[in-house]
Parts: sequence; C-alpha cells; structure tokens
Amino acid sequence: MQVAWYVLEFVLMTALFYGFFKIGMIGGGDVKLFAVCSGFFEKDRILFFLLFAFAIAAVIGVIKLVLQGKLKSRMNHFRRYVTNTLIDFQINGKRSKPKIYMTDREEKIKNGVAMSGPVLISALMHLGGIY
Repeated sequence: MQVAWYVLEFVLMTALFYGFFKIGMIGGGDVKLFAVCSGFFEKDRILFFLLFAFAIAAVIGVIKLVLQGKLKSRMNHFRRYVTNTLIDFQINGKRSKPKIYMTDREEKIKNGVAMSGPVLISALMHLGGIY
C-alpha cells in the first residue's frame, strides 16, 4: 500500500508541475526532483516542503538579482509577461495559451535558481523539526 501512495504522490506532483515546466518556469529535472521528494513526506507535510523550497529559492533569486543589478529589469519583465498573458486571455478566452517565460537558454541559466539547493534545505528543515 505504501508503494501505491508513493506512486500516486509522484504522479500528482508531476501533473501539478508539468504546466510550469511547459511554459519554462521550472526545468524538467526540478519537476522530477519535486515528484520524487514529495513521496517521502507525510501527506500533511508535502505542502510545507514545497512552500519552504520555493520560498528559499525566491530569497536566493532576489539576492542573486540584487547582486547582479538586474532586479528592476527582471521585475519589469515579469510584469509585462503577466500583463500580456492576462490580455491574451481576455481577448482569446480559453483558446489562449501562456507563452514561454524565458526563451534564451543563456538568460535562463544566468537568471535562474537551481532547485536542488532549496529542496535540500527544505528537507533538512523538515528533518530538523522546523515543520
């Protein structure tokens, strides 16, 4: 029965994050990492694991952008992306599809945060009793 729960959690996490992968917001390896790791947490702790991992990644990302001096330009890019997506949805309704967030591979690498570190820190926080 434990194996069935693990497989179910793996499939649910993969399905949940597939949309983010499809529009380029997270990588395929990150989707698999979240799916595999989620299977090791109790059902009531998976959400905490995910929230802490993303919060840690956000803090790392903001620090990285501040140090690079790109925070304002990246926030403007995000604002334009969200605005254009909402306008497209208003015009085309259900036929609209979200565009790829970042198309340049080098830009993704320079501005992105590898999720393996935040996932490790979140898991260690769980093992340390923080959540």
